[in-house]
Amino acid sequence: MVRLDRRTLRRLERSSLPERSKLVCPVCGWQVVVYGAWEMDLMALDWLAHQDDSEADEHSAFSPHPRVLALHGHEHPAEDFVERRVS
Repeated sequence: MVRLDRRTLRRLERSSLPERSKLVCPVCGWQVVVYGAWEMDLMALDWLAHQDDSEADEHSAFSPHPRVLALHGHEHPAEDFVERRVS
């Protein structure tokens, strides 16, 4: 039987969670914490924003996390945000 101490268990627990990133707006300092493949969701939102209404309706099942929606709707471009990895 393998015994693990609490520190090892917590490290394993953190490593199994989706990647967590803290994004900071360089202009106004607004911050948001996002998880997982937020970059892909942001690209998909940007692509959908530039499609005709008929094409966008076909992809209406796409529902990114509300934090990614907030990032996409922020007044400053999301591409300029500074990413800080959080463990």
